[in-house]
Amino acid sequence: MNQNVFFQRKKRIIPFMVSIVAKLAIILMSSILIMGCTTLKTPEMKGVVLDAETGKPIEDVRIYAKWKRMMRGFGGEYSGGTDKELHLKAKGDGTFLIPAHTLFNFIPSPIGKGGTFYMIVYAHGYKFKSFIFYERKNFESPRYDEFEKMNKNKILVLKLEEIKDPETYDKNRYELYTNLEFKKEDIFYELVDYQSFVDRFPTHKKVPGYRLSIGTIYEEMGNKEKAKLEYERIIKDFPDSSGAKEARKRLAKLGATR
Repeated sequence: MNQNVFFQRKKRIIPFMVSIVAKLAIILMSSILIMGCTTLKTPEMKGVVLDAETGKPIEDVRIYAKWKRMMRGFGGEYSGGTDKELHLKAKGDGTFLIPAHTLFNFIPSPIGKGGTFYMIVYAHGYKFKSFIFYERKNFESPRYDEFEKMNKNKILVLKLEEIKDPETYDKNRYELYTNLEFKKEDIFYELVDYQSFVDRFPTHKKVPGYRLSIGTIYEEMGNKEKAKLEYERIIKDFPDSSGAKEARKRLAKLGATR
């Protein structure tokens, strides 16, 4: 009887001890990794985006923030992968909030080198602004005037310049989309951006290309009728353009002939 009790207790104790040892091993390994890893800490950023000329809030402002781990090797520095990214939309009064974040790079120094924080602020018809930080001290002694003022006033004030001419608009859009990682749900933003160019500069030579892009988006959204209207508009307004030639091909595929 006593021997049976002993074995029963042993059966209960062994799994319990194994569990304790496993937890201690995890804690030990985590401590080693944390002690050896490098980090990048970014503070909470409360901000507001305003028109540089009027000082009023801008509609439909977007903020893209990204934290990336960095490595150091024989060929120089390179990315160690994305730690976190945010796609934010400012409120109606132009305000936004980026929470504080700590990036952990579990590759120890000197190979691991903390990370970078990258931020883009953009809106339809305005020159975008971008910022990049490599270390926490970059926030304490920033090279950007906006962040230096943030340290004094506790709020990040960003002023965007409205674009007045088509060439600057087109260049700004190209550079923004090159540096930005759009999500699938951002397709509507692209649509409005293309439409904004067409509305502002209706006779510009690049309008056919923009309307083709608008038509493409409508097709991806399953709205073939609106896509057809865009292609027909190209043929009507720019009949001899290369865009009109492409528009006729697309209309033919959609079952319409012009």
